[in-house]
Amino acid sequence: MGPVKIYYCKECKKYSTNKELCGHEREFLFSRKQQVKLSKFLSYIFRHNPQQLGIELDENGFSQISVDELIILIKKDARFSWLNRQKLEALVQLDPKGRFEIKNERFRCRYGHSLKNISLNDLYKNVPQILYHGTNLKAYEKIVSDGLKPMGRNLVHLTLSIPDAKMVARRHGGQMVILEIDALQAQKDGIEIFQASPTIFVAKSIPKKYIKRIF
Repeated sequence: MGPVKIYYCKECKKYSTNKELCGHEREFLFSRKQQVKLSKFLSYIFRHNPQQLGIELDENGFSQISVDELIILIKKDARFSWLNRQKLEALVQLDPKGRFEIKNERFRCRYGHSLKNISLNDLYKNVPQILYHGTNLKAYEKIVSDGLKPMGRNLVHLTLSIPDAKMVARRHGGQMVILEIDALQAQKDGIEIFQASPTIFVAKSIPKKYIKRIF
């Protein structure tokens, strides 16, 4: 059937692909390739380099301009001339890791920032007893002595599941290491851990006493 394309069905009130037929007339939104390309672009802009788009972010990572103004700026890039409000909202809703958010007519990335002025103080607490972190053996040798620290980003990233942690570890390359974090005890001891998305949790750091290697 060719490349994967994403549609919205007003009758079913849900998104689907050209491989998932519902029998109703659907509105085409974007291809999977377009979705991934826009997601990577916005992640880069809002996590690392808003100046490239000529925008400023507040301390919680939200754009200082409205969503509609943001779309106008994004569309100046020929790669995203197809973008509109509905398609941006679809990108937010369809992102499997909850990277993006629109709130009070402002857009942001919810985690992953390297910008020093971003604090994300408004993230809400809803933390399970155990969380996981994927890394490699080289990084683990430092974690053993220093605990988990953000390194090139503002916050340490933790996840709900071992499969997600393994996915992160693979991106690091080298020998895979999976760490189990005693999130419940860490919180009891005053370590603040926040939920950044349905599957991602963040903290300023995790001391080594709460970390156990399980793989």
